[in-house]
Amino acid sequence: MITSTMNPVEAFLNKAKQDSQLRKQLETLRTKEKNQAIGEIVKIASKAGFKFSAKEYEEIARNKCCQNLNTNRQITDEELVAVACGTC
Repeated sequence: MITSTMNPVEAFLNKAKQDSQLRKQLETLRTKEKNQAIGEIVKIASKAGFKFSAKEYEEIARNKCCQNLNTNRQITDEELVAVACGTC
């Protein structure tokens, strides 16, 4: 569910969970280097109507992944990208 008070990164991640076409685009980024993948995530999000920076994505994605993993450990670059695919 997307709400008007939701952070744009969180709103995009929720949309990606529901939209199979969007998820397919994001899944192709798993093999890319972290910074390149995050740049592509920002571009894909922008085309889908969500505006945020790479830095904003990385901050929210790290927090979301750590919450999902119930840990305070540093997440890997692969996990950071995986957040967009809904698998972290």
